[in-house]
Amino acid sequence: MNQLTKVFTAACIAALAAAPAFARVERFRPADGTGIEGSGGKKLAADLTIPDGATENIPVVIVCHGFRSSKGGIPGPELTSQLIAHGIATMCFDFNAHGDSEGEFIDMTVPNEIEDAIKIYEYIRARPEFGKIAIAGHSQGGVVAAMVAGQLGAKKISGLALWAVAAVLKDDAISGHCMIYHCDASNPPVEGIDLGDGRRLGREFILTAQKLPIYETAAKYKGGACVITGGSDVIVPVKYGRRFHGVLVGSSFHLLPEEDHNFSRSYKSSIAIGADYFIRMLAPGK
Repeated sequence: MNQLTKVFTAACIAALAAAPAFARVERFRPADGTGIEGSGGKKLAADLTIPDGATENIPVVIVCHGFRSSKGGIPGPELTSQLIAHGIATMCFDFNAHGDSEGEFIDMTVPNEIEDAIKIYEYIRARPEFGKIAIAGHSQGGVVAAMVAGQLGAKKISGLALWAVAAVLKDDAISGHCMIYHCDASNPPVEGIDLGDGRRLGREFILTAQKLPIYETAAKYKGGACVITGGSDVIVPVKYGRRFHGVLVGSSFHLLPEEDHNFSRSYKSSIAIGADYFIRMLAPGK
C-alpha cells in the first residue's frame, strides 16, 4: 500500500467514524407537489429524518428555525445528527415564506408561524409509526416552539428546548426599533419595511407582535424545558432567557457566557445541551 493510498484510507475511516447513524430522509417540497399544508393553505418544505430500522413508536423532535433562516439553519442539521444515533427522529421544516416553502415574506407573522408548526405537529401525530413528539426552536423559532408547547400542553408535547429564545421581538415591535428596522410602532408602513436583502417585513408582523402573549402562553406548558442562552448575545439579551426559565415550570437554564446569538464559538457543544435533554426525555426505553 503506497503512502497516498494509506492517507486516503485513513481519511475514509475517519469520515465514517464521524458520520451519524444511518437514517432515511423523507423530503417534502412544494415545487414537487409534496409540501405539507401550513397556515393559510401554503405548502411547507420539510425534511423528516428517521433512524434506520425504526418502524414504530418513534420519538420525534419538531425543529423551528429562526427569523430569515431555514430548516438548514440553527439548530436543525446538528441537532438531527446528534439525535439520530439515539433513535430519535427530527422534523426540520421551513416556515411560510422561508427556504423552499410557499408564501410572501411580507405576509409572515409569528401567529401564522405558530399555525405552521401546529400543522406540522398534526401531520406527525397522524402517522402511526411515531410516538412521543417534542419541539425545539432557535430565536424567533424558539418563541414559536414555546407558544406551541403552551397551546398544546404536556400531554401532547413531550419536551421543549429553546436556544436564544427571542421574546425581545415583542418589545422591539412595541418600540418600533430593532437592529434591522425602525418605524412608527403605532402605524407601521402599509408597504412594509425594507430589510435590505430583498425582503420586506410586513405591517401585520409588527402589529401582531405587539400583542403576543408570549410568556403567558409558554407558562401553560408544564412539561419542563431546556433553555440555552448566550451571554454575549447582542440580539437577545440574557434577561429574556432567564425570564423563560422563570415561567417554564421545571426548566433547566444554561448560560454560556462567551456565546453569541448563533452559538458560533462552540456550536456543537451548545446544540448538545438540548440534544442531551431530548435524549433523556425521549430516547427509546426512557
